[in-house]
Amino acid sequence: RRVHGQQPAGCKPATSKHLSTNHSSPSMIKRVVLDPHSRRNYIALLILGTLNNYSYVVVNSAAKSICKTFGREQDIGAVLWANNITGAFITLCTVLFFENLPPKLCMAATTLCFGLGITGVAVAPHFNFYFLLASVVLVGTATSFGQQVILGQLGSF
Repeated sequence: RRVHGQQPAGCKPATSKHLSTNHSSPSMIKRVVLDPHSRRNYIALLILGTLNNYSYVVVNSAAKSICKTFGREQDIGAVLWANNITGAFITLCTVLFFENLPPKLCMAATTLCFGLGITGVAVAPHFNFYFLLASVVLVGTATSFGQQVILGQLGSF
């Protein structure tokens, strides 16, 4: 039985060395703050992340007006669902199959998927609501895949 304040048998008392979770040294902080390449990498990551998520946010924000174009205001959830449905699947596929592919090839595929998806959303009023949903799935797929590729490249910096 353990008494309050007593260590269990065989355990050493914790010291401040063991309790410290701050693994950054002053030289590490100095490198991150002052190194121009480090700043460049963080700025590039911010720009790439913003560009990658831009169309995803636009589609989610405009779901109501997109549905209104087709006279299907009650189907807002379908547009949101189409934008998000492939996220878990793409994440799993990236880990299992695409991890060893060259990043430039992956980003080219992401760009192509974005281009097809955004173009499809733009011309969807000439077709039908289901064409729109397929285009939104492409946009969501490109967003998820691009995010995985960008985050996967963080280990290189």
